[in-house]
This record gives sequence, structure tokens and C-alpha cells, in this order.
Amino acid sequence: MKIINESWVFMGKKEDVSKMHAYLQKEAESTRGKVKRMLLEWGASLDQCGRKQEEIRKILRLKAECEGLAAEVKSRSMEKGFSLIEEAYDHNIAVLQEEIERKLTEKRKIDGMVALLSKEEQELLFLRYQKGYGYDYIALKLNMGRSTCFRIHDRILTELADKLESDGFFCDKCEKN
Repeated sequence: MKIINESWVFMGKKEDVSKMHAYLQKEAESTRGKVKRMLLEWGASLDQCGRKQEEIRKILRLKAECEGLAAEVKSRSMEKGFSLIEEAYDHNIAVLQEEIERKLTEKRKIDGMVALLSKEEQELLFLRYQKGYGYDYIALKLNMGRSTCFRIHDRILTELADKLESDGFFCDKCEKN
């Protein structure tokens, strides 16, 4: 594979790029593709929540500095400006807290589904999606062949996709968006 003019070229045929793009788009829109995306979000959710908590801490520090400045400046016009800034900080904090709660709720749902899998399958998902390891390392860590790793992963995706489809999970997501 090489990159030519910012597009991928496979075996020198530019026509294959559009075919590959169409295939990948179709795969991403499939139920299994949605499950993969969901697992990727599940794996990154704690890191994302940590970053959002750090944003909240920064906003709280800025808010405290703003309150300190407001106490020093005793002007009516400035007080109104500071109160507007503090309201904006409070709004941003509330939005971030809602995002954290939503992420954690989704993570708990997926944790429940993953808990129904075997220990080996749980470990594979943990290593793949939460730790971000490649299949070579996972196979080594779990004492199995790389192809076995792929087969187990494929079976997990199929099980989760079937479970989520039967529960109407993806239909609910469509209605919300």
C-alpha cells in the first residue's frame, strides 16, 4: 500500500480505492461495526471521563480566580460581568457532568453484557479495547494462536450484535439521534 495524492492505492489500481471505501463504509454501518464502535467507546470511557473531570477542575480554578477578582473590584458594572462569567462556568461544569454521567451509564450497560461472557472472552475484550493491545500481544498473553484470537473476537462480536439487536438497542439509538 502506498499513499498517492492523499488517497490509498492498492496494487497500483486507483479504482480499488472506491471499492475499499464502499466496503469499509458498509462494514462500519453494519451491526457488527456498531458493536465495534461501541466497544471502542467502552474501552476509552474511563479515560474520557478523567479528562472531563480535569476540565471541571480547571473551570473551578478559573471560577475561583474570577470570584477573587470580583471581590477586589468593587464596581457595579464589573460585578455584573463577573456574575455572567461565573454563570457560564457553572453551565460548562453542568454540561461536563452530564456527559460524564452519560458515559458511565453506557459503560455500565456494556459492563453488564461483558460480564455474561466467559472469563477468556472478557480478558480478550479488556486487553483489546481497554488496554488497546494488538492481537499478537493478546494471543501471547492468553496463550493462544493469533487466528484463535480473531475467531474468539469474531464470535464475541456476533454474540453481542445478536443480543443488542434482539434487545432493540440500535433502534433506540436511532430514535434518539
